[in-house]
Amino acid sequence: MTRIKVMLVEDDEFWVENICRELNNEKDIEIVKVASTKDDAVHYARENAIDTILMDINLSSNNMDGIEAVKEINSFTHTNIIMLTNIVDTDVILHCFEHGAINYISKSNIRDMVEAIRDSVTEGSGIHPDAAEALRKGYQKLKKLQILTSVEREVYELKESGFTVKQIASRLHKSFYTVKNQLSVIRNKLNPY
Repeated sequence: MTRIKVMLVEDDEFWVENICRELNNEKDIEIVKVASTKDDAVHYARENAIDTILMDINLSSNNMDGIEAVKEINSFTHTNIIMLTNIVDTDVILHCFEHGAINYISKSNIRDMVEAIRDSVTEGSGIHPDAAEALRKGYQKLKKLQILTSVEREVYELKESGFTVKQIASRLHKSFYTVKNQLSVIRNKLNPY
């Protein structure tokens, strides 16, 4: 039997111990590497053949560097990456998928990781319920944004990213009042009632 080669990228010893204990009980799964930093994970992925990576989102107290690792690894190889986290923020989940993750599972669902690993190599990977709702909401938002013009979408995205009206105006070389009016039109289009 060919074993599925897995790299676990996790910096919390509690989770490393628990995840490794669970996965080591499986005859068809082999943990070939435990990395605790983004750089270690990227280096190992560059130098070795891995079937699946279990990637923590926040490594070494660096906010979201697991997502950066996914982007970097996907720039030079195609490896199945399953994100591990306790974060349930829709935008974070969507960013993981945008940058190449194939699944997203809460760390507390250790038994589900086993099935997700197996699915990842058979290309029958179903989206875990931890991510399904965020993907549904993301799709609905994308569909809703299609009614905006490209200019309106640009203004909307900047506003959603936390830019003030004044900052948007400066960035897009528009007047403050033009941006304010555009935001009003956008609100009316997205929430007509």
